Amino acid sequence: MPGYSSWGTYRQGRTYYVSDDPQRSKMRNGCASAMPGYSSWGTYRQGRTYYVSDDPQRSKMRNGCAAGCFMFLFAIAMVAIPWALFGAEQEFHDRLEAFSEVEGELVSCMDNKKHLWDCYGGKKAQPPPTHITSSRVSASSADTEFGVQLKGALALDRSTEYCQWQEFSTKNCDTCTRTGENGEEEKYNCNCRVTFHYVKAWRSHRINSLVFDQPAAHHNPQRDPYPSERLFARDARAGEIELSHELLDNPHGAFRTSSRNVEWTADSRREDRWYDGVMRFFGFTPGKGDRTRYEGLWALKRHTDSPAAREHRFVYVGKGGFFYSPYEASKYEQMFKYFIEYMEGSLLDWQLGDLVPACTAGDIRVSYRVHDPSEVSVIGAAVEGDGRHRMGIYTTSKNYQLGIVHEGIKEPFEMFEREAWEAKKICFLWRAAMLLWALGPAHLVAAFFGRRLPTYTLKLAAAVSTAGAGIVLIWVFIWREDFGGQLQDAMMIVLLGVAIGLGYMSVKQSQPDPNGESGFGGAWVWLCTLCGAPRSWYGQEPEEAVPSAVPAGQPAASAPEMPPSMSKKEN
Repeated sequence: MPGYSSWGTYRQGRTYYVSDDPQRSKMRNGCASAMPGYSSWGTYRQGRTYYVSDDPQRSKMRNGCAAGCFMFLFAIAMVAIPWALFGAEQEFHDRLEAFSEVEGELVSCMDNKKHLWDCYGGKKAQPPPTHITSSRVSASSADTEFGVQLKGALALDRSTEYCQWQEFSTKNCDTCTRTGENGEEEKYNCNCRVTFHYVKAWRSHRINSLVFDQPAAHHNPQRDPYPSERLFARDARAGEIELSHELLDNPHGAFRTSSRNVEWTADSRREDRWYDGVMRFFGFTPGKGDRTRYEGLWALKRHTDSPAAREHRFVYVGKGGFFYSPYEASKYEQMFKYFIEYMEGSLLDWQLGDLVPACTAGDIRVSYRVHDPSEVSVIGAAVEGDGRHRMGIYTTSKNYQLGIVHEGIKEPFEMFEREAWEAKKICFLWRAAMLLWALGPAHLVAAFFGRRLPTYTLKLAAAVSTAGAGIVLIWVFIWREDFGGQLQDAMMIVLLGVAIGLGYMSVKQSQPDPNGESGFGGAWVWLCTLCGAPRSWYGQEPEEAVPSAVPAGQPAASAPEMPPSMSKKEN
């Protein structure tokens, strides 16, 4: 038949020079569907087991380090919590004050104005606060470090995760019997064993492994080239009105829009998951309700030449929209790690968890969430710069920088109410923290005067009294210029009355300290006892070691013989 042939042929195509980097050679246009070494899995390893003393004081410390660390954290909490509450209350006060100042001066403006001056009837030296709404939002947010750019995005959240080990411990004890002070037999925990455990997983923060029981075998590299960050658009517009970068990145955190995940796929749509067939079998629709924004892989063509890819070998692996950077230790670092493992006895400690295809400690992965509302409401003021007129931050008479961006079409009073409520929620959070904080000062004051709080009712009363007094002092300092029949004044009076009443009850029902300690010495004894410090820290000789006890259910003959001096003391 004419045209038919059983022969084939050969043609040489074009020749390309590709990167020598083995990781980047697996990419196509800056993308890779998979990356050898990447895993979303974690793993588990069991650490060493220690037999600890039956002394309840010594079991809480580890060569005195635990007590010292606890005291350090206690001191930080005593300062940090009141300071954070003061900052939250100050922000709430300043925000309400700013809203009260501008609510009668707000000018509403249509989003079809090319210049904000048209909203005011001409250029003004001091533009008034302005409110605009728009159903036409245009913007472009980018992360130049990764070569990522998304259109229609007011902001882009970069979320960085770290593959890290985390240590925790469990304590197991036997139940033993002994003769109590009243001559009756009693049970107690003895022969306690503390076992350390390690879990490796992706975490939103780095963990310092230097304080681990086996720091070399579970070493956490602390590299962090690209921490989590929110990146705002620099070309945002609401209709024809340009929104300044300073307005979006308001220091008072008034940017309220929803966000969704971003994932780059071959055909810009959701890829099939391994469990989709199971969902269909049970009558569910895979991907229903999925708000993820899908972009084509071609949009990552700039990633290959980005600083993240060149300097830290980040590649796009997909699997949820992740960029992955493997950790590779230098030869000297690896040799030093082996030496420390040998010194701590973990060099040949191989476990089943080591065979799990998990991430490597020190690996980093990055994902993104995008803020791309279709409607926005904005409160700010006209600002001028670079020959352009923008919607920027309005500065009140007391230098409060007011700039609010909310998703949807909202009236000014709705936006003010939302911002006031957000500030108030933070105040409620720190007021609750203040109640827990007050337990420390209440006990310290009681110990200073040689008293103690024996019941939980007294502890709670003393804590409420101390916290109430502290909150009232903060309110008086912040609201000192706003007294005059307001609800805040009534709350101050009521809270102060409750604080005084509960404080009086705590003092009257407290009991003298049985050790007779008072003054700074009494406060120090209470703090050392709380932190589990050895008795030598507060001027008392350490207790003698408790002899081995007989576990419950075993005959007394099976127990080792004790010296006569110990037997006499035990009886």
